Amino acid sequence: MKHPIEQRWNFRKPVTTEVILHSPRLGVARTNTRDLSYGGMRVDARPANLGPNNGVRVTFLVRHDAETLHHSVDARVIHTGSHGCGLMFVDFDRDTFMLLHALMFAEDGANQQPGSLAA
Repeated sequence: MKHPIEQRWNFRKPVTTEVILHSPRLGVARTNTRDLSYGGMRVDARPANLGPNNGVRVTFLVRHDAETLHHSVDARVIHTGSHGCGLMFVDFDRDTFMLLHALMFAEDGANQQPGSLAA
């Protein structure tokens, strides 16, 4: 079996954080990320009613101090399989870039709860 050529522009980093997927076909599903990059992510969810090119809205649930921050970004399903669902981010802004950077490069990642940002 021939494997497809890797087409990512950004490296992936193993990151576990809570997200909510929203879609007219899916409804709402709460899941966790497996890895994250500036271009997209893989989530644990394997929604049967979503396929390649379906649009979803991803809401990150990030704990910071005593509150939970919500940040949403549009994404497109790239593939689904037994190990989850691959999503590509679509047209995100500077705030999203900063959030992704903070999640991937948290200074004290070893002592953080999944989905939390260093103070």
